[in-house]
Amino acid sequence: MSSIDPNRDSGNPNSGPVKPNVDRGASLARSARFKYWVFGALGIGIFASVVDHGSVNVALPTIASEFDTDLPTIQWVVIIYALTIAALLLPMGRLSDLIGRKKVYIAGTMVMALGAVLSGLAPSLEIMFPSRVLQGVGAAMTQGTGMAIIIAAFPANEKGRAIGLFMTMVGVGAVAGPAVGGVMVDAFGWRVVFFLTLPLEVIGVAATAWVMR
Repeated sequence: MSSIDPNRDSGNPNSGPVKPNVDRGASLARSARFKYWVFGALGIGIFASVVDHGSVNVALPTIASEFDTDLPTIQWVVIIYALTIAALLLPMGRLSDLIGRKKVYIAGTMVMALGAVLSGLAPSLEIMFPSRVLQGVGAAMTQGTGMAIIIAAFPANEKGRAIGLFMTMVGVGAVAGPAVGGVMVDAFGWRVVFFLTLPLEVIGVAATAWVMR
C-alpha cells in the first residue's frame, strides 16, 4: 500500500507538493524571522485603529464646542465607531475566510483611512457620524483578520507568544492614543486627531503588500 503525502494535491496524483496558501491562513512560517515581519507589517494597521479610538476620546469636548452640541450627543462619535467594530468583527472574519485574509486586511486599512479623512473634514455631525461608521467598518476588517494572520504566521508551539505580542501591541496603542491625542488637540485642534494615524495606515498597507507578496 502506497503512503499518502499530505502535501500533495489529492485531486491530481501527478501534481507536486502544494504550497501553503498564506492568503487563506495556512502557516506563514517561511523562516525564523518571517513571522516577525508579518507581525510588524499587520500590527501597524491594528495599532492605528486602537490609537484612533483613544485619541478621539480626548477630543470630544472640543468637537462638541465647535458643533455647538452637548457631551451625551458628541459621545456617539466614539460609541458608533466601537459598535460598528463589535457588530462586524465576526462577519469580517468569515468574509476573510471566503475571499482571502490579505485582501480583506488591506481593503480594511484603506477603508479606515478614508473614514478618518472624511471624519476630519466633516462640517457637521450629520457627516461625522456616517464617516465614523465607515471608519469602524475598516477597523473591523483589519482587527477581524489581522490577528488570524499573525497567529498563522507562528508555528504551533508559539501561538501563545503570538497572542501575547498582539495583546501587548493593543495595550500600547490604548495607552498612547489619549496621550498623543491630547497633545495634538492642544497644539493643532481636534481635526488633526483624525489624520494622526494616516501615515501608519499608508505604511501598513505597503508593508503588508510587500511582506505577503
